[in-house]
Parts: sequence; C-alpha cells; structure tokens
Amino acid sequence: MIPPRAESDLLVQAYLRTFQTVFGILSVSSFCASYKHFWGNPVTASDKFLTTLLLVMSLGSIFCSREIAIERTTVLRWIHSASTWIHSPKDTDQLDLDDIRIQCLFLLTRQARDGNDDKCWLSSDSLVRMAMLLGLHFDPAKHGLPDIPSSEIEARRRLWATVLELEVQSSMDHGSCPSVDSEHYDCAAPSNVDDADAGGNVSAPKPENQLTQSSIQILLMRSIRTRLRVARFLNTLQSDMPFDTALSLSSELAESLKGCTNILEAYRMSTSPPTAFQTKLYDLLTRRFLLGLHHPFAVMAMKDPSYYYSRKVCIETSLFLCSQTTLSGDEDFQRLRLSGSGFFHNPYTQSVLYMCSELIDQAEVGGPLSTSPQETSLYKDVRVAAEFYMDLALGRIKSGERSIQCYLAVCCLLAQVDAVKARTAIEPRISEALGKHLEKYHGCLMGRVQEAPELTDWEPYDSPSKPSTGDETIDWSMWDEHMTNGSVDQSWGPSVLTPPNGRWRSQGLLHDFGAESGYRQ
Repeated sequence: MIPPRAESDLLVQAYLRTFQTVFGILSVSSFCASYKHFWGNPVTASDKFLTTLLLVMSLGSIFCSREIAIERTTVLRWIHSASTWIHSPKDTDQLDLDDIRIQCLFLLTRQARDGNDDKCWLSSDSLVRMAMLLGLHFDPAKHGLPDIPSSEIEARRRLWATVLELEVQSSMDHGSCPSVDSEHYDCAAPSNVDDADAGGNVSAPKPENQLTQSSIQILLMRSIRTRLRVARFLNTLQSDMPFDTALSLSSELAESLKGCTNILEAYRMSTSPPTAFQTKLYDLLTRRFLLGLHHPFAVMAMKDPSYYYSRKVCIETSLFLCSQTTLSGDEDFQRLRLSGSGFFHNPYTQSVLYMCSELIDQAEVGGPLSTSPQETSLYKDVRVAAEFYMDLALGRIKSGERSIQCYLAVCCLLAQVDAVKARTAIEPRISEALGKHLEKYHGCLMGRVQEAPELTDWEPYDSPSKPSTGDETIDWSMWDEHMTNGSVDQSWGPSVLTPPNGRWRSQGLLHDFGAESGYRQ
C-alpha cells in the first residue's frame, strides 16, 4: 500500500510542515531515521512504524492534491489498515509512547479526513486513560526520576499536551465533560526547542520570543487549564449557568489569548515567521471556547440587554473565525477546511448559524448592527462572511461532503433575511433559494458519481453494510422529518440523488427555519 518513494516523501513532508508543527506528535528525528531505514530494507519495518507511516501519509494527502493524485479509496485503505492494527488485541504491559502516537495520529486523521466524529469522541476518552497508564500526566523532572533521558521527558510532555488538546476539543464537539481536569496532572508544557534538538539533550530551550517547531503547542498549553474549565462549565448538567462564572472564565481566557497574540505578532515580525496554517489553526482551537462560553447568553441577549456583552463577543468571534482574510501561503489551511470535520469544522458551523440569527434579528427589529456607520459596516461584513461560508460548504460538497443540513439551513436563513428586509413573503423566498441550492448540490453529487464509481462505498472502515440503491423506494416523509428535527442521517448515499419531482421544495424542510424559537436555539 505504500506509494513510490517520491510520492511518499511529499506526503510525509506535507504532514511535517503542518500538523507536526502544531501538535508535536512524532519524535521527528527517530521517525525520519526509521523512514530512511524502511526504504533501505522494507521487510524489516515493524507494524508500529508501518501504521504510523500510513496515518502520516493520510494526513499529508490533504495538502498534496495538486502535486499527487491520491485517490480517496487509497487513503481509506490506509486508514482501514491502521484501524485494524489499532483495534487488534494487545498486552497493556507492552504499550509504549509509539502506541500513544499512533492513537493521536488516528484521532487526528478521523477529524481531518471527515471521519466518524462520534468514534473520535469515544477514542479520545480511551486515549486519556492510555496516556495515564503510561504515566504521561506525571512530569518526570518534578518527581525525581533521574533514569529518564531529557529527550524522552520532552517527548512525554509533547504527547501529553497533544492528548489534552484532543480531549478538550472533543469535549466541546460532543457536549461532554473532559475526562481529565487541571488537578489530575502536573506534566509541564513542552520546551521551546526545535524537533532536531528534541531528540538529543534538551538542556537549553530557546527564549520564549524565538519561534521553534514547538512554539505553537506551547501557546496552546498556556490556556489549556482554562479551556478545560470552560468545557466542564458548559457541559455539566445544571439547570442554570451563572453569568458571573462565565464572565470570569471569559476574562481569564481572553487575558491568556491576548498574551499569546502578542507573542504571535512578535513571531510575525521576525525573520522566520509562523505559517498561516499554524496561526489560523491556533486561533481556531482557542477562540472557539469564547464562542461556546458566550453563545448561551448571547441568545438571551436578544431579549435581555443585560447580556449584551456576550452578544458582542459572539459577533466579533464568529466574524473573526469566518472571515479571516486569505494570507500568503494559506493553501494548507484552506485545504484542511475543505476536508476536515469535528473541531476543524464545527466552530465554523456554530459561527455562521449565530451570524444568521443576528442578521435576522437586525432585519426584523433593527438590532445593534445598524446603530452607527461603523456597525452598519459590521453588518455587511457579517453578511459577506455568511455568504463565504456557503461557498466553502459548496466546495466541501464537491470534495466529498455528504451532509447538507447546515448548507440548507444557512441558505434558508439568508433568504429569510432578504425577505424580511424587502418586506415580502418569507416562505416563497426561502422556497426559491432552497430549490436553487438543492439543484447545485444535485449537480455536484451527479458529477461525483460520474467521476468516482467508488462513491457508493462511503466508509469501509466504519460501515460494513451497503447503502441503498437508486432503485429502492424512498420514504420522503422521513426525509422531511429528519430535516425538520435537525437529525439528518449522515450515512445515506446515492439513493437520494434523484428525488421525486417537486420534492426539492418540500415545505417540511422550511417549517422551523423561520420560527421564532427555531433559528435562535
């Protein structure tokens, strides 16, 4: 399954310049030595190295679509092979750091390659326990363990930082409390050293203001304890959420992000600035917590002005995430946005839906976006960001996205905004927009069927059952019910490519989109 050396080199290099510089999973010097040895004598490669290589290439393939024509089915085979090895029986006494690395790479692959996000949630919880079983939550330097070399201490710190990041992001995606709290570990943040130095004697880290290949992970760790508390605050079962607590957590997180932003600005002014991929992914992973923290109160602010601050934070954060200008060298991050799911995509969905609720409120009652020329400009920026999301959603569909729920919701909400502003009937305008965008979606799917016959085999490593065919009878009332209730089945395939005449404008899809309580929940 390994492609030729030239192609493999490009895939590995693509991973090393992107995810490795943010999550720091691999021991780069050790991996590169094993990689070189593999090409010299492939038959001696261990199963762990081969599994690691397949996952690294799966992640690297996201960024090499122009250089290498890697088929989607090929990547799926790589992931399936890695999944088979990961889930094979193993003796816990034989677990080591490479097992943690493989688990981290696998979870990252499932998120970045539009995989099954529910399984990522389950796996992240087991990953935390596996990491604790190996003692990664203890810092060897703090507990007087002299026999552990400094290179392994650094590797353990980086891996623990990755485990925490994957866990807190998964908690936000699934509305669950993190399985680890800030009192459960004392492992220090990684040292500010480059990958080449991390494999040797890590005795002299570089100054904080000097960018290294671990700097972004260090910045993420500066706010991890606060973000863990935010995730626990939001996802604990409670009848009400104290606004004072939310403001306190928001202030603490904002202060941390402000300090990190200043450091990033200093990096940008240096001779070796961070890449757009690094800075944008950092912003995504951290600022989504501000949005999640204030969103419940921002919804209440539409009727109770005392929560206006939350509304302001949500508008600014949503706009920041959805309308970041394209920077030089930004192609890697844009490709990730087209392919990713979970925490690579969910914050954008939450942002655009919130912006749509603001646009509707503005159109109906003249909300806070139009009280001054500056705020009128902000209103235009929000509308442009929402429309840009639609373009991105269509690009995701062309790249293989199967879910159209949010795509249709945003198209209908923007149509509602236009109808309210024009003082015309809402449902006809929504129906017209819905038909137009469904036709676009239909065209994309038909093109994919013609270009890729393997489309009928969606996820071989998840779903052994085959999807229904176009000859089967479709219960469209069930389709309407799923869309209205916001619970579209993510696994349907080509059976819905050609619906019965007239079903594009099904009123069942429209009923709740414009309801007073519907679009704001």
